[in-house]
Amino acid sequence: MIDLPHFYEFSVGRNFTSFFQKKMKSYKESNVLVDRGTNDTNNGYQTPNLLQINEKDVNDKLFYLKKRLERKCGVKFEIHWAHMIEYEVSGSQNPHKHDHNEDYSVIVYLNSCEDGSTYFIMNEKRNVVSRILPERGHCVMFHSGIKHGAHPVSEEKQVLVLGLKCYD
Repeated sequence: MIDLPHFYEFSVGRNFTSFFQKKMKSYKESNVLVDRGTNDTNNGYQTPNLLQINEKDVNDKLFYLKKRLERKCGVKFEIHWAHMIEYEVSGSQNPHKHDHNEDYSVIVYLNSCEDGSTYFIMNEKRNVVSRILPERGHCVMFHSGIKHGAHPVSEEKQVLVLGLKCYD
């Protein structure tokens, strides 16, 4: 049995966020591994699936996060998808869900911003919306059926996003 609400907040350390910030810079400079304006991202860059890039140091960091979540939840996870998004000024994310691909989604904020909050539509009928302002190291894990997006940002914002599938 999964010991997790539909919405769980936690944090990671500065070493974790710095590592992925450096990776994003490297990927962006390579001009090969980053897609601009794909999927639901507006005015930003998104890496392809980091699992397909298959770099040991990246995989080790993702494995650390997966193991930490498995201990918390009491269930085994498979990382189905992992990518980074860098939003430029006025960058945003259209509302969307991931339940067609995975069971849970994770957002790791790699830097802090004064705006550009992520919003979660918890109940569309009753217009219940939760918002999280980007704070470096802050993370949220949520059920993939929750519709979410990101408000426009007035400064650069970076996130790491994971899609998890549960298995026994």
